[in-house]
Amino acid sequence: MDLQTHLASGDLALRTIDPLELTPGKFADMVRTAVDNGTTMIVIDSLTGYIASMGAATDIALQIRNLLSFLAQRNVTTLLVSVQHGLLGSADEPSVAMSYLADTVVLLRYYEHLGEVRRALSVFKKRRGAHERTIRDIEFSSKGIEIGPPLRQFRGILTGVPEFQPVSE
Repeated sequence: MDLQTHLASGDLALRTIDPLELTPGKFADMVRTAVDNGTTMIVIDSLTGYIASMGAATDIALQIRNLLSFLAQRNVTTLLVSVQHGLLGSADEPSVAMSYLADTVVLLRYYEHLGEVRRALSVFKKRRGAHERTIRDIEFSSKGIEIGPPLRQFRGILTGVPEFQPVSE
């Protein structure tokens, strides 16, 4: 996917944010400014990093809820990307449950198959319209993002301990 045209035109903006260098309040101000300037979609990748940037703040849930509520009130589509905390074992959930506020919740999950670490993609929630309910392999390469067929031959991918079960045709 050629993003350069969209980046050059200003239709797309990508920002790398170091949570150690930017406070949650400054991040929220950045998001609000972007929305005031016409942004219609915000992707926070990752929610885990955003939560980690808040440190030991006791009002983490309130800060995130306020930001997501602001985005919803302004009709901004919000995608929160949550990644697991380790490669093996059970899936850790973000320390603050925010899916009830988000428009879309996407999970990228690692799994092992035939001696190779792979990634699985699943959409847990999409507020507007129908969405894909299967778990699919996803690959990021120089050719772009490739999404494979549903991983029907596995059970337990979301637990972090998948079991291969051949599907009979």
